[in-house]
Amino acid sequence: MPAGDRLLAGVATWLQADYADYLRHVRHDTTGEGEARLTASLHPTAPAVVITATDIGRVTVSAETAAAGPGYHRFLGQVLGR
Repeated sequence: MPAGDRLLAGVATWLQADYADYLRHVRHDTTGEGEARLTASLHPTAPAVVITATDIGRVTVSAETAAAGPGYHRFLGQVLGR
């Protein structure tokens, strides 16, 4: 298992390569709590998706899809399923 920051750096690279047409911005940083955080905007009206990862392998995804509708919800589920 890679460290959290390395894992999310890979996710950022993958999003930029495979979802460049949808990706509005991506930011990768660390929190003060020892977690790495990736923030990615994939839709103009939806809040950014936030993915956090720790060095012990805990990954959390937070996203609000209601504002953009069921198509975005399904799209984001497919992105995360990969």
